[in-house]
Amino acid sequence: MNDIQTTARTALKQVRELVSGMHAVTLRDEIRHAGQILAAADMELETSGPFEQMKASPLVQNLLGLCLREAVTNVVKHSKATRCRIVLAEEASLLSLTVEDNGRGFDESACDAGSTGRGLLGMKERLELVEGKLSFQARPGEGARLTLSVPSVIKQTVRGGA
Repeated sequence: MNDIQTTARTALKQVRELVSGMHAVTLRDEIRHAGQILAAADMELETSGPFEQMKASPLVQNLLGLCLREAVTNVVKHSKATRCRIVLAEEASLLSLTVEDNGRGFDESACDAGSTGRGLLGMKERLELVEGKLSFQARPGEGARLTLSVPSVIKQTVRGGA
């Protein structure tokens, strides 16, 4: 069992190093990029939160930035919205990023799981690398809301010899 735990921790550490070694994407950069994409699609962008004073690590910013890019792409491709709102909330133990639109929404229960949600699955997998979570709500005619939550402190277990 100890060998399995050690192997899993080593693999997770390598994935974190790989992700942090990728082209660094900051959340501020992705907000600017989102504004350009939404403007090109004739959608208004509203933002709220401490984007300029964010204290998140480069790894967390990179993961959230990639998730934000996917979320905004989904808004443009699928929502038929006129407005997209991005909200950052930074608390003592949790960092959350919410992306919501005023688009057409959809009936989540009517979706074919085999053909939808690939982008959501990718976001969920990214967030799991840092013990984060994803929640998604949509209703016909009421738009959609995606919330990404990440602990402010990423736990790293170090196994000592004692």
